[in-house]
Amino acid sequence: MEVKTDPAGRLHDLLEAAKKQPESKRAREALGIVFDIESRDTESLLRLVADLIMLSQQAKSRIHSLDDITHDIFLEPFPKIEKLLSTLNLDASWKPYRELLSDPTTLYGLKFCSDKLSRIDCIENIDKSEIEAIQAKLASLVDDILNSEIDPDVKELLLRNLEGLRQSLIAYRVRGLEGIEREVEAGLGSILVNKSKIEKTVSKGKNGSLLKSYIALLEVTNKTISTAKNLKELGVVDLVTKLIGVDNG
Repeated sequence: MEVKTDPAGRLHDLLEAAKKQPESKRAREALGIVFDIESRDTESLLRLVADLIMLSQQAKSRIHSLDDITHDIFLEPFPKIEKLLSTLNLDASWKPYRELLSDPTTLYGLKFCSDKLSRIDCIENIDKSEIEAIQAKLASLVDDILNSEIDPDVKELLLRNLEGLRQSLIAYRVRGLEGIEREVEAGLGSILVNKSKIEKTVSKGKNGSLLKSYIALLEVTNKTISTAKNLKELGVVDLVTKLIGVDNG
């Protein structure tokens, strides 16, 4: 399963998944399935609903910015989508929200928007399996760090950064590449900002190994993004490991 890189395509796929949910469910149950999170996790649901609202606005704004289309036609799906998102109550029945998506022109219209934007952006879709592979590596690294005797301040720094990256991967179907990019940049930046603290704790033992694993994870993630954007990959690991004094050999 591929995750589309243009905002209208991601919005379409999420709303199509939402439309498939039985009307007998509560909104939080339906959205929990769509976002692949626990329906009882209200905090995460609200965060993702907010991201979904921003995604809708982003798609609408992108369509508005085009000067070679008839805007009224391409923007036709958005009133119903905005009504759904603006009135959403997690504990209400899913039925009225599902009915707002029942008009075939809503989702079909988003397909046209997605087709137009994807031709402009020329960014390749990323398969869900690639994201899942990064998530698995991240989870394994978190376990290693938690069970290590690395300096407490450095441990807290790495775990905080990894949690931000984890959240961006969970929300990738909504936020897209931009959310992951921001976390990669933040992760690398925090390492450099805390360079002096990290240098004091780095050795050829476990500390250095964990730091190299962390930076390698960021590089794998960055490579996935760069490949999708057809950009030349930078030698992130070599650069950062040298700057913080970790032997990459």
